[in-house]
Amino acid sequence: MSSSVLIHERFRGFPTLALGGYVGGVLAKAIGNSVEVRFLKPVMIGARLDLERLNGGQVVLRDGEGPVAEATATKLDMERPAVVGLIEAQAASRSYPGFTHHLFPGCFGCGPSRADGDGLRIFPGWIPERNMVAAVWTPYASVADVEGHIWTEAVWSALDCPAVWALIATTPADSANRVVTGTCAVEVIEPVMLGDEYIVLGWPLGMDGRRLFAGAALMSTRGDLHALAKHTCVLTRQGAPLGFDAWRRPA
Repeated sequence: MSSSVLIHERFRGFPTLALGGYVGGVLAKAIGNSVEVRFLKPVMIGARLDLERLNGGQVVLRDGEGPVAEATATKLDMERPAVVGLIEAQAASRSYPGFTHHLFPGCFGCGPSRADGDGLRIFPGWIPERNMVAAVWTPYASVADVEGHIWTEAVWSALDCPAVWALIATTPADSANRVVTGTCAVEVIEPVMLGDEYIVLGWPLGMDGRRLFAGAALMSTRGDLHALAKHTCVLTRQGAPLGFDAWRRPA
């Protein structure tokens, strides 16, 4: 069984590419609340894609040349992070480095040039004593259904950029390394609702060869865990620069 998918320009990460978190959410919505997505190639915004459900529960997203991503149900086994309070998260967000230097200011997740109600406007700032980034997120009605539930695609998108910013924050500023997301596993534990305020966290989880790992979480301001994620990023010659010096000049 298959269906057609068109990813609107609104949901971009890089200028011509769909945000990986959004693509992951498209696949996850077809499976359930705990899903791992493997990204095989970048997805161009505006491209017509086919979402195919295979026997055994796997879901594959294809363009005209073949698979671009595939997803399966998973069990996410990782520790929940410590609770970060609202005031602490607000202070961290005010120090978001992307306010002054951002290579992709139109990113759906963390782009500061996106208007209220358009992008998610999640701005993660570093908290050194906690070894993580934090931001405050109040979802807009433009990413909610009629019952006030925030789209799966928006929840996955909210967990995407903070994980990458956590890696940037813990990489030497003069590093020439770049990464792309290889896999992302997300477990949605409680619904994310319109009208509520949330704290989004990201933190590094170490490195194994060319793979870097990062966690991300979405919590209520009371400390209730709503979603948890583990990102596996791969060092490449292209992708998002990890050294922040590269963010100070054109790519």
